[in-house]
Amino acid sequence: MIASMSYHRVTRTVIAVLFICFAVGAGFRIEADAAPLVATSSPVHLSQNASVPVVSPQQGVIVDERPRSLTIPVIALDREIIDVGITDEGNLDVPPNYTQVGWYKYGTLPGQVGSAVLDGHVDNGSTIPGPFKRLREVNVGDDIFVTAADGTKLHYVVTQSKVYMTTEFPGELVFHDKSGKLLKIITCHGRFVKSMDTYDQRLIVTAKLAN
Repeated sequence: MIASMSYHRVTRTVIAVLFICFAVGAGFRIEADAAPLVATSSPVHLSQNASVPVVSPQQGVIVDERPRSLTIPVIALDREIIDVGITDEGNLDVPPNYTQVGWYKYGTLPGQVGSAVLDGHVDNGSTIPGPFKRLREVNVGDDIFVTAADGTKLHYVVTQSKVYMTTEFPGELVFHDKSGKLLKIITCHGRFVKSMDTYDQRLIVTAKLAN
């Protein structure tokens, strides 16, 4: 289990790929009572050349300060945020379904100086939409809200929306940008490449804390 990985093991881990937008070869099932659509297989490596340093876990983080929901009014998005860590294979994990958003729990806490990183699926490479299906419609100046478990609401304003090739993912910029109290949201973009079992681009939306 990722949750049981020690800090020292995590800091030694080389993340081969940061943001997996859907699980390759996944089987899907719908739980009773309108439960999330579940991807049953694990994330996979997308590029052998992509790697980023692991950010040290926040010290003394209070559980109730952790992010618990993401709202982006312009695209009518309101989704639960869950903690994600690192898989046994060394990849950044993603939510196990196509409804939730993941927060990289070994990185920056929203509201602190640095980059609080969120990831999630755009879709399953076909017809099943993920939470960030419309993220490409978000523009500079748009509002984003992150709500913590204790009810605190943080207001961010988008400062940039940029696309990168999957093989040129800017891990240092995403994880180590300390130019402000930032939020970085990442999902897949571009063309689905069957031989890679993923998309050929990554969309990164950056927002800065406004309050």
